[in-house]
Amino acid sequence: MDKDQALIDFFKGLRIVINNASAYPKTHPYFIKSAAAFKLQLDNLLQLIPVLKINITPKSILIGVKSYQNSPLYVELAQLMHLHKIKSVEFRRGLTQDQLIDFLNKISLPIKEALKQGRLGLPSENPAGSSIVIEELDYSELLKDSGEQAKDIWAYLFGSAVKQESRSKIDEIAGNFNAIITRFKISDLYKDEELRQSVYNFLSYLKDKDKDKFLECTKDLFRLILRDKDISEENKLGKFKELLGYLGKEDFSGFLWEEIVNNDKFDSLSFKVFYQLVDVKMHNGIAMSLEEKAKSAKILQDNPKIRKKIRELFDNPETVFLPEFYRHVFSSLSRQQAQDTDFVFDRKALQENFFFVLLNTVSMEDNDDKLAQALKYLSEECDRLIAEKNFDHLRLILKLVHKKKNRENGLNKPFEDIAGKIASFTEKAVFDEALPENLAYLVKGIEKSSFNIEYYLNQIFLEGKVNHFSVKLLLGLFPGSLSLVFQQLGRKQTDLDFLHKFLSSLEYVDSSVSFEIKRFIFSFPNNVIKREVLQSLKDVSSLNRDFLFSVLKLENASLRKEALAVLSGNDSQRETVLDKILLINSPFGTKNELILENMAIAEKLNFAGLEKYLEILSKRPFFWNSGLRKKAKEALKNLHERNS
Repeated sequence: MDKDQALIDFFKGLRIVINNASAYPKTHPYFIKSAAAFKLQLDNLLQLIPVLKINITPKSILIGVKSYQNSPLYVELAQLMHLHKIKSVEFRRGLTQDQLIDFLNKISLPIKEALKQGRLGLPSENPAGSSIVIEELDYSELLKDSGEQAKDIWAYLFGSAVKQESRSKIDEIAGNFNAIITRFKISDLYKDEELRQSVYNFLSYLKDKDKDKFLECTKDLFRLILRDKDISEENKLGKFKELLGYLGKEDFSGFLWEEIVNNDKFDSLSFKVFYQLVDVKMHNGIAMSLEEKAKSAKILQDNPKIRKKIRELFDNPETVFLPEFYRHVFSSLSRQQAQDTDFVFDRKALQENFFFVLLNTVSMEDNDDKLAQALKYLSEECDRLIAEKNFDHLRLILKLVHKKKNRENGLNKPFEDIAGKIASFTEKAVFDEALPENLAYLVKGIEKSSFNIEYYLNQIFLEGKVNHFSVKLLLGLFPGSLSLVFQQLGRKQTDLDFLHKFLSSLEYVDSSVSFEIKRFIFSFPNNVIKREVLQSLKDVSSLNRDFLFSVLKLENASLRKEALAVLSGNDSQRETVLDKILLINSPFGTKNELILENMAIAEKLNFAGLEKYLEILSKRPFFWNSGLRKKAKEALKNLHERNS
């Protein structure tokens, strides 16, 4: 056999044996037999290539100068090793069966399971004389990853760096902290308790060991939270208070002043997030500290734009919540050095003032004629804001339109026209390369599309512009489009990166529609995508229960394992599940191999309620069940040892 064909066969064998390792314990006879067959294949290859070094990229495998990519086989293996932080793996002659099994057992662990066990794939140390040599990815390479898996990895890395007290790793993470956290959505931090706790522990460590790095990292986190104006609900912000709990009034006032001065998008909504984020008892002290910092800052004396910006923070209908001591501070600062003799014509400030006058006029005007004239001006102002891509002001207009349009019966059309302009603009914006901030409210306001379904299908499936907004709008605005979506997905079934992004985007889609799409994607032949679909079914509902039960009947043990992992979290279904996978009718032992596979999977998952079923299987009569009885007794013994 030539070397090229031997390498192709090696990759096929590696994928098969990893699948078996993910489905069976490493002591299971079927896995041991599979590993032995693969070792023989690898030994033969090492006769042709004494040292086999495999370099890993996120989507391809490199051996020497030759790249293996595009095929699902190579993409799956590359993604698997990349997510286990492996940059390269080197196989050498003299490899033992135990070394190979240890490697396969570790690399087959799902990321979440590997993290629970306190390891992410394999150790970076390679003992002298080892026939398998691993090179780990460094942090900068991991910064290329995004999505659910990468989030899990960073949660682990935050925690492990602190646990090991590795100064070099902590410094590297701290140096890249802003780049790391800006890869997350704010929702990741308030929904994922493990990630939030890992970040908290990391900041806590920095506070004790390196105050300067602590303040820099906390400032990055503070800025990220403050710039998400759709997170103003108290129940969400409460999750972040612990993360910022080590900060004092001087820290908060310093961060706030930097945002006011340096962030052009800091406005009344930003301040509202800040106000709700900080303990109410601290605000008086923060206001006093802010006044001292601002009065001593030369920029306040030299820059009338900053004074105007400060004035707008309290002279705005959206800041009615502002306590009197903040109003006093902002009023004082906005007048600071206002007696400047030089007249500054600020066109932007004039436009801003005009905009807020218009908003207030439309909001409060009762006279139909005057209101109609104000709406005409507001429509023109809307055109200007769209040209400038001023999402914050468009958001204020849309809130006002939603509040007023059904109350002014004779003037509904101008309100609807303004809402239509914003909706059309927003529909285009969701396909921008970098999604603008604060788009969620504008997307929520779209009731009908300005485009046809072909526009959406082309943007998403041909241009690859997949995000949770674009997919949510496609499925929400065109509810009868599922067959067309299925058709397009079918054409993308070998594009793993696209399918991963599409699955991630379904988080914000109606659950019944989302499930139908996931079930369709599951029909694709790629097992990596099938597993990702199963992992996305985070709980058992009436929608997906029957589907998960159908997966339990499949031959592929790794898929059955993923389905069982989901079902194991549902107390009401556990006995039904164990009945289906273990109490299978097996005349003359014809189904015993399937029962043994399911038993091994349930044991590996530490499935609650398993003991009762192992007792039943350990007493199954007839000589053809002797192997089944033996394995059930061994599993019972292991279970008792774990629980003792």
